[in-house]
Amino acid sequence: MSSLQPRPGHWLLRCPLCKSGFTDAAGALVCRNGHSFDLAREGTGHPLARIVARLPGTVIGLGLDISKDAARQAARRWPASTFAVADLWADWPARDVAVDLVVSIFAPKNFPETARVLRPGGWLALAYPGPEHLIELRDRFGLLRQDEESPERYADMASRFMGSSTVARLRSRAVLDPAMARAVILMGPNARHVDLSILDDLSVRTRSLSPST
Repeated sequence: MSSLQPRPGHWLLRCPLCKSGFTDAAGALVCRNGHSFDLAREGTGHPLARIVARLPGTVIGLGLDISKDAARQAARRWPASTFAVADLWADWPARDVAVDLVVSIFAPKNFPETARVLRPGGWLALAYPGPEHLIELRDRFGLLRQDEESPERYADMASRFMGSSTVARLRSRAVLDPAMARAVILMGPNARHVDLSILDDLSVRTRSLSPST
């Protein structure tokens, strides 16, 4: 582990146990109270990487995911950014008022933590599935139905913690082969509700809506 190098995004992190900052030490992050966390050697941060690449100037990227495998894969593929394992429903391992932009894509909506880490004037970009998300696959595979009241509820929560919001609906279509259809179904909460044996029998090309808001 000693050969691992610190990344710019490490300064955004704070200890999840005592909330103090970290210093780099021999391939790990260590807080002033002695809590130590190994650095990932490897890392699914495709959206974060594209955003970092498109923004002007120097951009520090920090990705949070509850999946250890996802964090490892993302850290390996995008070495310029930092990735950490975290339960987004709980306290985030990020410093107060240290972030300019929070991007949440089909992830838990923790508005109090978002407000805590954002700097004054910071932004939240929130992407969530609309009522027609995967509609062609829904009945065939018993997928979850989306709550049509979500836009109003999310806008209300955002206004309570951060200020007024703007909602834009995005729609597109894609033709998915069996492997892609299976991956799309399993990438979100459907993975915990769908009958996996049905997906194992998936053998035809399926037309599906891509994620929409």
